[in-house]
Amino acid sequence: MRQESSRCGDIVKNLLSFARQSRNVFSEQSLNAIVDRSTMTVQHLFKTNGVECTVEPLAPDDRVVCDGNEIQQALVALLVNAAEAMPKGGQLRVTSIAKGDDQVELSIADTGVGIPPDVLPEIFEPFFSTKGDEKGVVLGVTSEDLYFSIFTSVIGEACLGGRAAVVSTHRLHDERYGLPPNPERLRARLLKEAVHELGHCHGLVHCSSTLCVMHASSTAEEVDSKGSEPCVACERALAKRQAPSASMKKRPAT
Repeated sequence: MRQESSRCGDIVKNLLSFARQSRNVFSEQSLNAIVDRSTMTVQHLFKTNGVECTVEPLAPDDRVVCDGNEIQQALVALLVNAAEAMPKGGQLRVTSIAKGDDQVELSIADTGVGIPPDVLPEIFEPFFSTKGDEKGVVLGVTSEDLYFSIFTSVIGEACLGGRAAVVSTHRLHDERYGLPPNPERLRARLLKEAVHELGHCHGLVHCSSTLCVMHASSTAEEVDSKGSEPCVACERALAKRQAPSASMKKRPAT
């Protein structure tokens, strides 16, 4: 879990971009930078599935006018689908080509199994999927404030032993407390809470140690005071739960 928490730190900056509130904000963006952030976000999936990703950047001028967050979200979704279509490894290529003076073509090609002809008519239907019930954990990041039952101060929420978790940046910003923005502190807080909620998904309960990342926290100050990694006891509990004979009962956790 220490290794996974370190890896989370590399992609937290990208997760923050998904949490920003923006609707159709068009501005000049670096397309190559958007592609780099997107591939970094799913780098672990590439490594796990043995996928070799090759990027052909747009040159010499990669500036485009677009909503960067929207493009990144769409690109990440396509990259994930491509990687999951190659569970035993393969080649993935992301190519950007200028089409005339005012258009750019961004294409993704992979050596996966492809889409069966009978499924093609359904691919643009909302929530349509052929993936079935697969293993995996999904972490959502939002800027919206969260609440759960009688708790009115919730930074994150997950289901113990479940497959989904969510973290809110709403109470993690220094601006909420009348302080100037501090991006590095925000990233550190988000990283801790992301690891905390993912720990719940892997069966860890709240820890009494104030130095453990699994210690409960409902304020930014409490998040700052705890550690960024699980304590020895929680690591042992995680190892035990990940054993083949381990079983987990799902219940809400915050």
